[in-house]
Amino acid sequence: MKNRLKQLFKPFTLMVIPHSGKQVRSISISKQLIALVAFSIFLVGGGSGYFLYKFSEYRRSSQELNQYKAETERIRNEYDSMADTAEAMKQKLDSLQKLENDLRAKNGLPQLPDNSQTDGGKGGVLQSRSGLKRPTLILNKEALDQLNKETDQRIESAKQILTTIEQQEAEQQAEETQKQDKEAHTPTIWPTGSRTISSDFGYRLDPFDNTYSLHTGLDIAGSYGSPVQATADGVITEAGWDGGYGICIMVDHGNGIVTRYGHLSAVDVKTGQTVKKGDTIGRIGSTGRSTGPHLHYEITVSGNLVNPVKYLP
Repeated sequence: MKNRLKQLFKPFTLMVIPHSGKQVRSISISKQLIALVAFSIFLVGGGSGYFLYKFSEYRRSSQELNQYKAETERIRNEYDSMADTAEAMKQKLDSLQKLENDLRAKNGLPQLPDNSQTDGGKGGVLQSRSGLKRPTLILNKEALDQLNKETDQRIESAKQILTTIEQQEAEQQAEETQKQDKEAHTPTIWPTGSRTISSDFGYRLDPFDNTYSLHTGLDIAGSYGSPVQATADGVITEAGWDGGYGICIMVDHGNGIVTRYGHLSAVDVKTGQTVKKGDTIGRIGSTGRSTGPHLHYEITVSGNLVNPVKYLP
């Protein structure tokens, strides 16, 4: 056993023989040193291999981390874009609701409910990359679908308001047209340029037989041949001689109102003709039962004589 151990630790001798003829040199190397060198080479090689392996893993992990960061950045960009879109939609909805409520208030319609107070809403504060807090919103398909639905409802509501306003405007226009038409067909002006009343409506002493009798209109003094005007829109129903009225014109204004213009010297219209308020229809004269140039102006409403003074401005 001892011999074997001695053989094991017996050193190696290396002979170095130079070519120049110099002295041969011998080097003695122990087996322990050889083993130590071999072990050191093994350690260095193994350590280098382990380092290379770890370095490769680090590079792979670094690449994966960079990819993760890039993907995270992309998601954050999409997230911020979605948040901006949702916030813009919400602001538009708020503006639209305010506009609708203003329109409703002006037209006597009920106000829309404040959707910001509805129950069941959930969400959290969104944080952007800049650190600014975003409004409370749920950034998912359900929330955006809800915003789209509310937008559609607002548009439909706005259309209904517009329809209501158009109907109201049409009704107001119809009322205004009816009012204007009624005013146009109602005597509201003097039939002559003269404003001198020579004989009032009502009972008076008759200038021909000195008896009291009903004077059915107003006598308005004026120059012979002065123009006589229609006091309202209407249709000529008579234009010619009519007994004691002499040359006479009658105008039907509708709504049961009829005017008569008597003692004329001339007629400028014919039966069936349509006239407008202020149109010249004849001339002052003294035909028929008359004592001098003047206009006999008479108004009947639903067949009943009325005092023309009530219709003069």
